[in-house]
Amino acid sequence: MNEHEKEDFRKLSKQLHKIADERDKLQAKNKALEEKLEEEQKEMIGECVWVEDAGVDTDGIYYTECHNSFYIIDGTPQDNNFKYCPYCGKILKEKQK
Repeated sequence: MNEHEKEDFRKLSKQLHKIADERDKLQAKNKALEEKLEEEQKEMIGECVWVEDAGVDTDGIYYTECHNSFYIIDGTPQDNNFKYCPYCGKILKEKQK
């Protein structure tokens, strides 16, 4: 590699690092905006708390704050990517046992 090629490589490397730094800043800003949006949605829409039945043979049965019940065959609401209660439309919040 001659000196000209080495200099071009150094310039490209600096540009790449600059782009990567800018990407990291944008990703952090995006995450902060997503968190802010989620908080604002909670305030506007409200939350519906789901509690799993604590009985021995009742795994997967959840009781909702809006007075319904829901059976999940495998996993939890979070495992199944539930974001909103299908009954009242509020943001689903799972209460741990």
